[in-house]
Amino acid sequence: MFSGGTYPEVARWLWNFLTAHAKRVDPRFEVILTPGTSVKGKSYGARLSFLHHLGPPLEFEFRDAADNRGSLAWCSTLAERIKALARELVTATRASPTSGHPSSSRWIRAGDLNGFLGLALDNITQLVILSSLLIGVFKFPADLVLQRMVPGTALGVLLGDLAYTWLAVRLMRRSGREDVTAMPFGIDTPTLFAMVFGVLGPVMLATGDPVLAWKVGMAATIAIGLAKLGLAFAGDWARRVVPRAALLGSIGGVSILLIAFFPTLKILRDPLVGLVALILLLLALFGRVRMPLGLPGAFVAVLAGTAIFWGRAALDLGPSGVIALGPLRLSLPWPTLGWLEALPQTLPYLSIALPFALVTIIGGIDNTESAAAAGDEYRTRDILLIEAVATALAGSCGGVVQNTPYIGHPAYKAMGARAGYTLATGLVIGAGAATGAARSSSRCYPRPRSRRSSSSSGSRSPPRASWPRRRATARRSR
Repeated sequence: MFSGGTYPEVARWLWNFLTAHAKRVDPRFEVILTPGTSVKGKSYGARLSFLHHLGPPLEFEFRDAADNRGSLAWCSTLAERIKALARELVTATRASPTSGHPSSSRWIRAGDLNGFLGLALDNITQLVILSSLLIGVFKFPADLVLQRMVPGTALGVLLGDLAYTWLAVRLMRRSGREDVTAMPFGIDTPTLFAMVFGVLGPVMLATGDPVLAWKVGMAATIAIGLAKLGLAFAGDWARRVVPRAALLGSIGGVSILLIAFFPTLKILRDPLVGLVALILLLLALFGRVRMPLGLPGAFVAVLAGTAIFWGRAALDLGPSGVIALGPLRLSLPWPTLGWLEALPQTLPYLSIALPFALVTIIGGIDNTESAAAAGDEYRTRDILLIEAVATALAGSCGGVVQNTPYIGHPAYKAMGARAGYTLATGLVIGAGAATGAARSSSRCYPRPRSRRSSSSSGSRSPPRASWPRRRATARRSR
């Protein structure tokens, strides 16, 4: 073990040591280290800081710290002392009158608009992909998909987001904090493609019966929910035995690939629209540049990208699309036991569906740890139970895709979102799917599409060709 060192070297070691052990009690702890009050250069003064509340002053002799920082017994004693002081400061802060319960207006902030745009557009896109694949590729009846499958799947989003909003408000009241951010929740993308191409599509191709395929999809979704219901009770134990680095490392790798790399490829397919929106978002979130009229950065980015896309199309300078707003039709999801008739046909497909229950449970544990690292300590069991119940209820009401907590809680927190964005997302997705408004509104904002996906989406009017192709065609005709 090392010992000794100069005054600045020991100061750096002492600050790191105190900070590390204080943050084990709560990640929001900070340590203030100053020269000691005795002889200058011979001691250190330290205080713990928690939500602007300061702990009692601590004094450390330079020679004592330098000689004993290599001693395991001395370090263990100091670590326990710091953690005990940290726990006392947390208790005192929560009992302080100035940390009272947040009012109803405090859990809805301007940053919730940023979070809402990100979470709601993501879920709307999932519903559009689901309906486009089922109707366009596997020829499911549009009425069955849009009036039964989509509303049922969206019901799980509604229930989960409402429950996660309640968890966030409860945490605000218990902790006396106003900076709590709700866990994002929505449709699980990998399961969507697995259900479409591994369960619903094959059953449809094998039997030619779309109703039977739908019932098999419901039964598989309910089975996933029940499996997650049993696994949810192991979530707290898993967080205790698995190191934080292992939990966060896995979602870090997924984030780099699915959330950063793939969307970047889509941005580069239409850089005039995508890069402008990305630059505005980076200026607002990282550069802290105030947007016009004080609007949230994500809203300005989406607005600018949409305006450029449709403005370019109006001037006939680039690709465009057709906004086909269909009639609104109320299709409320209601419980059905029709899936019981398809249990024998469902059994061969459980080997495809059930592994995704384990995947989302692991993801839920990882995301709960990610939220704790950002300062919001949710109980893992509660997060996973809500996910499981929402999935099972969605399946029993016609849904065919499971739900899951999303990666990115720290990002939503950095955007200033609190609990309002999950409430708004749940209401918009639930009501939009039940009325058909979600699918219609999704046509208004631009998304890069390949010609293959456009032709297979079931749209009656394919996007127009880009202007370079039209010029080449004109030359050949001349």
